Amino acid sequence: MTSSKMLLSSLFVVVLTFPALAQQAGTPPKAIYTYIDQPPLLPGNDGIGAISKAVQQQLAYPPQALRDGMVGKVFVDVTVAKEGSVYEAKVVCGLRPDCDSAAVAAVQRLPQLSPPRFNGWPVYYSFTLPVVFQAPVPSGK
Repeated sequence: MTSSKMLLSSLFVVVLTFPALAQQAGTPPKAIYTYIDQPPLLPGNDGIGAISKAVQQQLAYPPQALRDGMVGKVFVDVTVAKEGSVYEAKVVCGLRPDCDSAAVAAVQRLPQLSPPRFNGWPVYYSFTLPVVFQAPVPSGK
């Protein structure tokens, strides 16, 4: 084995053994879980269903989308930090720019959640949340 391959191999072992060395301050976490034991929860509620409902309640339907009768779903990838705050929200399958922005804004307005946990430890957790755009049903008649 050449010396450069040995050095690279040794560096790889160090990074795997000491993951904190691979992460600099201000960089995103290296381990984001997609399967955990205990999901983040809203205060007094349980499960992702309650989070989805809270996002729908926070959703501000874009006026032009409402006028256009736009209906559909925007799928938002949500990453929750170990402390329970929304760390990142980004569109993975959008509808149109104004709806995409409104969906991300609604997710970012979520209150502090309980920390997601894996094996009892708080972790970063990522899941995809559908945000539904459906024109409100007129009342009356």
